[in-house]
Amino acid sequence: PWVQDIIDAVETNYINVSNYNFDSWRLMQMGAQPIPEEVVIKWRRLFPNQQFDISYGLTESGGPGCIHIGIGKEFKRQMLGYPDDEWEVCIKNNFSLTQHPNIEGEILVRGPGLMKGYYNDESSTKAVLSDEGWLYTGDIGMFDENGIVYFTGRKKDIIIVGGENIYLTDYSTSRKFSPVTKFYLKDSVNDYSDFVNCVTASKTGKQMNCGKCG
Repeated sequence: PWVQDIIDAVETNYINVSNYNFDSWRLMQMGAQPIPEEVVIKWRRLFPNQQFDISYGLTESGGPGCIHIGIGKEFKRQMLGYPDDEWEVCIKNNFSLTQHPNIEGEILVRGPGLMKGYYNDESSTKAVLSDEGWLYTGDIGMFDENGIVYFTGRKKDIIIVGGENIYLTDYSTSRKFSPVTKFYLKDSVNDYSDFVNCVTASKTGKQMNCGKCG
């Protein structure tokens, strides 16, 4: 989130980059959570001389680092990267684990930095750690043909509309970087609804028309 804070500060002129010397700044490390493509595009535009790397991980996996893209690699939308040294990644699709490409499911990770469990909370530990040592991340993703892991949504952020899975992460990202909207809110709906409700606010303070986000 602080990467986006820096971008916002520059774009709103709260920080004037011409007042600073960035000669010693070689690398920006982004990570922990999936980084939207729009953040990378804006970062490259504002700081063209800085390299960047993106790492993915959770507190339960020892922080970011179990999956990363690598410096100088091409970034694509929803890309998390490659499993890091000594880390394994697989996709849980229904009741099976797979590393085959283009099969979507929950991302599971296993490696040396994994937690042993939640303190004094055996039931919560069993909910996220398998007997084989896999950590259930709660994130949805898949491999591509080159072994790169991609993020497609969060397990708890799925709304079924007309029989189709709608990942709120995709929709909220597009709204977050809209030039007219400042923030938004998604409301869960029942299985019979054809719409997803949202609340937005204008960045300029002007009145906005209300409606449904179909």
